[in-house]
Amino acid sequence: TVALYAVIGVYALFGLHHQKVEYRFFAFYLVAMSGNIGLILAQDAASFYALFALMSFSAFGFVAYSHSQNARHAARVYIIMVMFSEVLIFSGLAMAVSNGSHYLADVPGQVLASPLRNVIMLMLVAGFGIKVGLFPLHIWLPVSYRTAPIPGVALLSACMSKAGILGWMQCLTAVGVGLPDWGTLLIHGGFFTTFFALFMGIHQRAPQSALAYSSMSKMGMLTALVGMSLISPQATGVINGVIILYVLHHAAAKAALFLGLGVLHTMPEGRWGRVLVWTGMAIPALSLAGLPWSSGMVAKLAMKKAAHASLVHTDRIITGLLPLVALLTTLLMVRFFILARRE
Repeated sequence: TVALYAVIGVYALFGLHHQKVEYRFFAFYLVAMSGNIGLILAQDAASFYALFALMSFSAFGFVAYSHSQNARHAARVYIIMVMFSEVLIFSGLAMAVSNGSHYLADVPGQVLASPLRNVIMLMLVAGFGIKVGLFPLHIWLPVSYRTAPIPGVALLSACMSKAGILGWMQCLTAVGVGLPDWGTLLIHGGFFTTFFALFMGIHQRAPQSALAYSSMSKMGMLTALVGMSLISPQATGVINGVIILYVLHHAAAKAALFLGLGVLHTMPEGRWGRVLVWTGMAIPALSLAGLPWSSGMVAKLAMKKAAHASLVHTDRIITGLLPLVALLTTLLMVRFFILARRE
């Protein structure tokens, strides 16, 4: 997260220098960075929630940055969904810690022991699910990604959306804490989100929209991994390692694609310079599709390992779906390159 904020900040410093309102972007950028890095380091529920809210609300400045009619519409949708998300997360965390420890490490056990377990689970799954972009809570994501400036949307995709996954890992999953019904729901919801996003992305007409649905599809895969951890708590350590690996792979690849798209928009005409940019963008695109010897292939193999470690009856189904996900991701990346070339 720190590395991506640094790289994207340098890009914004040079990529937005021609805009008179760049100082406003960096004001929101610094606040979002404080919240994003802080919530990763937070050890108690109150700090985690406050910093999560700081990050989420400050991202409003990215969505509304251009002040166009589309940006105002996207900003309204975004802030409404953020309000719902924050209320649900706050209520769920407050109920979870009301009669016990406030430390995040103790929250999963307290959720499991609570007589209001299912109510708390519903709030936390839906609250963090909005940030993740889980279907049908994703309505803010496509419109926001279309209107935010390139560095802002790169942060939304590469860093901020992962905060929802971290929230689930911190508050729901732990060794010895199993919720198989909710785990099954997250697996089904995650894979449905993945396939829905891939089909929608292939039919988009703008490159940023195609990348938005690509991000949504990968967040669905991460959601499924969280569900595996809830089904088999004894495999939580292995699955959390796979989640971190998948997050590293997706964050780096998606940031590279968004920033590459921004470079193409701003760089002067010149054959060799553009060839270098296109070549550089092809590498993370192929990685997302699972190219051999890439981080995408490593993440795919690690997900198969997680499925074998956690699911007794459905691991073959999940591993059988992964090649189809790779095929559709390849088609989506081809569509993205066609749209980027047209622009």
